[in-house]
Amino acid sequence: MKNLKLMVLVAAFAMGPLPHVQPAPVGDQTPVFTVAYPTANADDDDGGGDDDGDDGGGGGAGAGAGPSFNNTNNGTPFWKSKKKVRVFKKKSRFKPKKTRVKAKARPRTLKARATTRLPMASDTDIIARNLSDTQVISIETLGFGVLERRPQANGLNLLRIKPRKGQTLRAARSEIRSITGIATADFNHYYRLNASETCTGSTCSPLQLIGWASNTSVTCQPDAFAVIDSHVDMNHPAFANSTITTLNLVATPLKPLQDGHGTAVAALLAADGSEFKGAFPGADFLAINIFHQGPKGDRRADAYSLISAIEEVRLRGIKIANFSLSGPDNSALRQAVDEAVQDRLHIIAAAGNAGPAAPALFPAGYEGVFAVAALDNNLRPYRRSSRGAHIDFAAPGVNLLSVGKARKLARHTGTSFSAPFVTAAILAVVSGKADPKPDATAATLSQLARDLGAQGRDDIYGAGLVQAPPLCAR
Repeated sequence: MKNLKLMVLVAAFAMGPLPHVQPAPVGDQTPVFTVAYPTANADDDDGGGDDDGDDGGGGGAGAGAGPSFNNTNNGTPFWKSKKKVRVFKKKSRFKPKKTRVKAKARPRTLKARATTRLPMASDTDIIARNLSDTQVISIETLGFGVLERRPQANGLNLLRIKPRKGQTLRAARSEIRSITGIATADFNHYYRLNASETCTGSTCSPLQLIGWASNTSVTCQPDAFAVIDSHVDMNHPAFANSTITTLNLVATPLKPLQDGHGTAVAALLAADGSEFKGAFPGADFLAINIFHQGPKGDRRADAYSLISAIEEVRLRGIKIANFSLSGPDNSALRQAVDEAVQDRLHIIAAAGNAGPAAPALFPAGYEGVFAVAALDNNLRPYRRSSRGAHIDFAAPGVNLLSVGKARKLARHTGTSFSAPFVTAAILAVVSGKADPKPDATAATLSQLARDLGAQGRDDIYGAGLVQAPPLCAR
């Protein structure tokens, strides 16, 4: 048998070299070897590149490409060579087609956005201000319902009005506006508190940031000021040394909001507790609650209550008022603010937490109002603080320590908590002065401010980080 095999091999080599072997792809099958008879001395050129990734090794162009069956191997017959002859399977130059299986259509489910659209204004009434007693009678004669009436500092009236039966709010507003005189009517817009998410982090030193040492002792009593906000807990131990006059301007039967916001804002100004002290520990002030909880759980104050608070402050002869709230433009509110500023009321308002790209919010956006943006304790702008040409100053407003719910200390973030630091700086400038003017106070604070960001005034910091002069400087 062995002799027979040897005779077959010798006969085969006597006939010449064996035919060249090359792969032939067949569809998606693994390539198999078939016999082909190429032209003599032709290179194995599959017309492509090196399919197996090894140059010249397995099917690439050039001499010696692929397995060789020549009858000599460096002059030695292959049957006498100790080298093993390896036959390589050549990869196909064509990639097998991938069969795309059409996926079964899945039903699309749209996730509901976790946002709640809150109403911008009351859907039951409008407001009007600067109405004379005669005009009020005329309005009632025309069939409008006077839901609430309050005296203004200028001797005229502020009204909350119900439209006639079947009349839209817009039509009622237009008709009231048509009354001659200086009366102004608008929707009863809502304004909201500018507190943000609860924060945790390192202890802040906001008084040091505005130029006061944390252990500064107050040797003078600041002028009277007002905090227009939600309910202030006048029985909180932090206010044991303060005399607080409280006033509730939330319309009946709405329930006044007691969420701790107003208490935290007021504490930044007047707290005198063992654990926490405000800018003026033990200071006396007026606290006006204008907030209630809406049907959707939101905290809101309407324009009527906000204007009423401004008028109350003016009637009491107070010249500094802190508004840690914001909302839409309102013509009646704008008029009330203009008159109050002319009457030398310093209105300090939170810029709002609507974000850098949002338009101005109010009352911060009105001329003559001290609009305050928020910074963290590294003097970086708070990511949600509103920006714009109306921004006057920046102040600490991120991760601030103040009193919280259940009479415990808590961290607070938002432009709501920046406003009191500008209020404190204004109190330090004007306290003891006979008749301070808001524009003169603004000029003084602008000179003292620490410039941040772009040189000069900008839309993020205004004139810069507010800096307070020595307390109650004369």
